[in-house]
Amino acid sequence: MTRWGVLLLGTVAAAAVIGSGAGAQNQRVLPGIDVSSRAGLVAYLKAHGIDPKGVVVQRGKHNYAGPKCPGPGWTCTTANKVVQIRYWGNDSRFQCTPSSGGSQSPPDTCTIVQISAGGDNEARCLEDSEQTTGASQRCVIFQTNTTGSNYLEVFQEVESTGGGSQVADQYTGVSQVNGSGLNDARISQWIIQNTNDTDAAGAQTQAGHQGTSVTQTTTSGSNNAIVDQSLAEDARADWKSNVVQSQSADGQLATNAGITQNSNTGANVLSLNQRNTLFGHVSKTVNGSQTQGSPNGGLNGVFNQSSAGLSTVSGNQTETQTMDVSGGLDSYPRLPRGVVVQKQFGPMHFDPSQGSNPNDRYKLSQLSTQKAATGALQDDKVYAICTTTGLCTAQQRITQQGQTTRNSCSGSSCDFGTVVVNGASSTCGGNEGGCDVSNPAPPPPPFLGGCEFECTPPPGPTGPTGPTGPTGPGGPIIG
Repeated sequence: MTRWGVLLLGTVAAAAVIGSGAGAQNQRVLPGIDVSSRAGLVAYLKAHGIDPKGVVVQRGKHNYAGPKCPGPGWTCTTANKVVQIRYWGNDSRFQCTPSSGGSQSPPDTCTIVQISAGGDNEARCLEDSEQTTGASQRCVIFQTNTTGSNYLEVFQEVESTGGGSQVADQYTGVSQVNGSGLNDARISQWIIQNTNDTDAAGAQTQAGHQGTSVTQTTTSGSNNAIVDQSLAEDARADWKSNVVQSQSADGQLATNAGITQNSNTGANVLSLNQRNTLFGHVSKTVNGSQTQGSPNGGLNGVFNQSSAGLSTVSGNQTETQTMDVSGGLDSYPRLPRGVVVQKQFGPMHFDPSQGSNPNDRYKLSQLSTQKAATGALQDDKVYAICTTTGLCTAQQRITQQGQTTRNSCSGSSCDFGTVVVNGASSTCGGNEGGCDVSNPAPPPPPFLGGCEFECTPPPGPTGPTGPTGPTGPGGPIIG
């Protein structure tokens, strides 16, 4: 990467201190931002919620922060907290998280600040962890420009294997501000958890939390954002006298995103893909419980777009929950049959708002699948609230124990939902224009029977909020 603005790279440990920097008095001041002096730089960092203590400043023509200096002619440092100031004709590079055999011990923390008056800001944040539990990744990026492009890539991955408890947190917060230039953000978050182990009490616990907050603002330029979030949990327990298996059942959102795009006349383009895949297995000889999800957990996507130009959204949520109780009794008929209590909860929410072009387009898809043994408690709720000056087309599908319930909506306002609890289903809103109860027999609590939400989905959870600067539509910090 060769075209940079002001960059700050931080991990847990800080090295060196802020200095005036060679040739600082000869550097030109960017419009509205003065980082040519120590006082100006300190004021700028504090305004963005960044502690200036221990920051190394680079003002050379070719700046590099990381483990491998490119060579002669480059100003290099291995410090973990670095500010690289870009004026016309300067190049800077950085490696956000130093690689250590393909893995990085937590905490992984990266903060990047870039400012440019017409050049391009380019940032890359790579965070990779193989911790069994306690992995925490956080990447925060501020980019400001006038006519050049703001471009960033974030890749966060946690892969855990073994242990009775696996917990991982990921958070990305982005603020991109521009004049006539482009804002472009591409973010991927992956959590993969696998275990065959239990703790001393026979418990298996898996929990992953993903949060992304993106705010893009440009006067006449365009905004583009691609966010991909994926959580996969696999827990297996055999030949245990008692097992308590818990997957994403801590009452928190597993996957959460809040994205805002604003432009006066430019285009807004957004793609949000969220996936949760949960699989749990125990033997028939086991006593205990299996729980996947929680009533207040699941997946959530909140996004808002505003421009006289064209705005488009593609939103996809996919969830698969599977509980398997097998083996043991069939292979060894003399062994006693265990009693396993199973519960599955699969809420999903979309809450988009869009304006102000009559050609704006929303395309939403929400697909959920639940499978467990006979007698399990299965509670699946899918909601979408879509408001646009253009056209929203949305589909919902819940497949529970092999039986599928569908709902869809097309129009400028789609407030609709689908609920299936223990095989009893209701669809409200959508193209039906009312309530359609496919199974008139009222299921047990907490489902109320009939049209539970009276054809108006309840308010969903809000998107995550980042630190000073990159804020989503509201809500708690995730990760």
